Amino acid sequence: MEQALATQFRAREPYKGLWTPCPTGQMALVSVDDLDFQRNKLRLVGGTLRLGITTDAIYLSMLFSKIPVFGRFFPDVEIPWSAVRTARTYEAKGWFKAASEPGTIVQAAYDPNYTGTFVELVVGEPPVFIQLSEDMLGDGVSRLPVSVRS
Repeated sequence: MEQALATQFRAREPYKGLWTPCPTGQMALVSVDDLDFQRNKLRLVGGTLRLGITTDAIYLSMLFSKIPVFGRFFPDVEIPWSAVRTARTYEAKGWFKAASEPGTIVQAAYDPNYTGTFVELVVGEPPVFIQLSEDMLGDGVSRLPVSVRS
């Protein structure tokens, strides 16, 4: 996923604004509604994913992208608003997953940041599905396809 984005949308110039850390974000090669989503997603929590918004593009950066060794594998990406093929909102009720391993007595995970209205952006070819909190996109929501702003 990261490589597909980096191949198509590697940042041409560094983002000049302040990066905003995303409490929760996800990327996948399938939609959040796809049955294979849970197995194929990359979940980024705790500010690992950083976001920058301009009038022309959305910038994504991994927290460790500035470390030379990792920067080669996780470069900053610049996705022009015009490259967003589709976008739609959905309500995330919080992520809770009970243990599925046989023999486990109690095991659970919960991400309280993964609640509220999220926007799923579809970019590139092959498509990459990016899920971000609508609040994190701020004014950028107005630059997305009309279907998001219902």
